[in-house]
Amino acid sequence: AKLKDGKGDNEESMPSANEISSYKAMNIDSSFVHSFAAIGYKNISYNQLTTLKALHITPEYVKSFRDIGYTDLSVNQLSSFKSLGITPEFIKGYKAMGFKDLTPNNVESLKALNITAEYAKSFEPFGFKDLSVNNLSTLRSLNITPDFIRGFQEMGFKNLSVNNLSSLKALGITGDYIKGFEGVGLKNLTVNQLSSLKSMNVTPESVKGFKSLGFEDISVNELTSCKALGVTPEYIKEMQDKGFKSNDLNKYVRLKTAFN
Repeated sequence: AKLKDGKGDNEESMPSANEISSYKAMNIDSSFVHSFAAIGYKNISYNQLTTLKALHITPEYVKSFRDIGYTDLSVNQLSSFKSLGITPEFIKGYKAMGFKDLTPNNVESLKALNITAEYAKSFEPFGFKDLSVNNLSTLRSLNITPDFIRGFQEMGFKNLSVNNLSSLKALGITGDYIKGFEGVGLKNLTVNQLSSLKSMNVTPESVKGFKSLGFEDISVNELTSCKALGVTPEYIKEMQDKGFKSNDLNKYVRLKTAFN
């Protein structure tokens, strides 16, 4: 087996005195190098050798992953697996659930986010079967739980996607927020509509404000457009007090944009 200095060149070189001292201290000898060369890891750099030794990565450890289909793991991937405590048993648990083509990056994501097979199964009663690793990572990173889903399903949201759930959680949309709009007449709102309202900081109180001025049938699109343009109930009341009165909300929008 050839050793490289790990500095990016391809030329074979001898280790420095300091590197030799490190090898001696870590008990890295020719038999250790050859044991990896025998299973295909040739031209290993000094840094890679010390990493393998420091993490107690052995040829047997490498073989245990080859036995379940991971035949070309790099030293960096092996190091990540070992550091994260990834075992063949961990991967087998997911394969038993139907994850047949997990990449090393997939496996690392599952382990780093503490996504267990049990966690994945907990979503199945709510209609979320065959979730991808990306889906599971999204759910975990946002701390979305089965209870979170149950709460929305009980409110009538029966066909939520992972993207829907992500929007609801990321924007802090709660059952109370939804009920607030229902109380002012905006019922059966979709996740997209709720997301638009929340992202624009439109509140049930602002809806009440518009309705008190005669705009009883104001739509979600009108609410978000008015918010974006600064057409508030307060603005409309100010214009009305100055003599500009209309039942057409668009006229207030045009007035606002004309003088901005």
